Amino acid sequence: MPLADEPITLAPKSSPREIALLSKEVEGWSITEDNMTKLRKKFTFPTFAAAMVFVNKVGAVAENEEHHPEITLSWGEAIVRWWSHDRGGITRDDFIMAAKTDVVAQG
Repeated sequence: MPLADEPITLAPKSSPREIALLSKEVEGWSITEDNMTKLRKKFTFPTFAAAMVFVNKVGAVAENEEHHPEITLSWGEAIVRWWSHDRGGITRDDFIMAAKTDVVAQG
């Protein structure tokens, strides 16, 4: 089953091995470290309005799944970051939501 079709399950924090395996399933997403390990991807658009439509669609998916990202919106781009604060980093659920975000981006 593709990650984008999987439900959110309140998964535990992923091990480095699981992160390496699941990273192969979400093209273009990078692993970042600041205060916690996160998934990050920048999406580009021809206009601010197009970026805003994308952000609103991702927000609707997030609200439906009750799992919410950090999104930075600016002219022609949106940066999406997924992680599970209460789990202390990235979980399988974050990879699922990254895949769902990619589906939104594909239109």
